[in-house]
Amino acid sequence: MSKMEQINCTTVVSPLHADQKIEETAEGRMVIRNVVDKEQQGKFDEWYNGKAYKITTASETRIGKPMNWDSRKSAQCWKFFSQGAMETDGRPVVRCLICGEVLTHGSLYGPTTMKTHLKSVGHMKKATEMIHGLEGGGKQPTEEEVLGYLKRSGMDGMVV
Repeated sequence: MSKMEQINCTTVVSPLHADQKIEETAEGRMVIRNVVDKEQQGKFDEWYNGKAYKITTASETRIGKPMNWDSRKSAQCWKFFSQGAMETDGRPVVRCLICGEVLTHGSLYGPTTMKTHLKSVGHMKKATEMIHGLEGGGKQPTEEEVLGYLKRSGMDGMVV
């Protein structure tokens, strides 16, 4: 049994979700956008566009612009998040692969919130338990150790 709690995922066979992977989160159900399978990406995009989510922001540069799911995502923090949208309203979000916290999608306002989250106490505690066990001695894992764990556990395929 893994030291880390497994993320609860199910595949829904429904016209609404077009066979998309669903994750149960503290905020509700999150529809995951597949990062590898282009056909699944198309189905997700069709579902998302049908939600007609409107970005509400004071930023003049973002109002009315469509969500760019395939943007470059060059910041290193993207390696630790899966991307998708909330089932109820289509709000674009990312979910931390380490602790499961749901955040506003980094393509909307930049990855600063994601970077800050990766340094948070709760996230680092979960990462330390995951890599070093409960007796980790307070030694925080390196980025390479965390990415290695994600790869070994098969979760690296969810990474953006």
